[in-house]
Amino acid sequence: MSTKIEDGGPAFAALATSPMGDVHHQEGMSIRDWFAGQFLAGSATDNAALDVSVAADQFDIDAALSDHWANVARAAYIAADAMLAARAKADRQFGFHANHGKTLIAKAEGSSHD
Repeated sequence: MSTKIEDGGPAFAALATSPMGDVHHQEGMSIRDWFAGQFLAGSATDNAALDVSVAADQFDIDAALSDHWANVARAAYIAADAMLAARAKADRQFGFHANHGKTLIAKAEGSSHD
């Protein structure tokens, strides 16, 4: 049995109305994915060169790059999880609602999602 990862809810929730008047919501990416992507974008601007000078051929260079970016991707989700934890702590401390997007959708659909 797997444990659900707290993803912070939808980052860019949107409401849409069908031609028949039905309200549908699209959650889009999670806040966790958004935070991880922001970390990756910042990491990609790092000017530190990845040393592939010891690589013998293109296969070795590709393997080194693959390993490097796999580590950066893992770090991105570690950072995203830390940001979500800090966000939840601030929510508890200051009374912010962590799932504001879900609340707006639920209100628009006529139900409660607190």
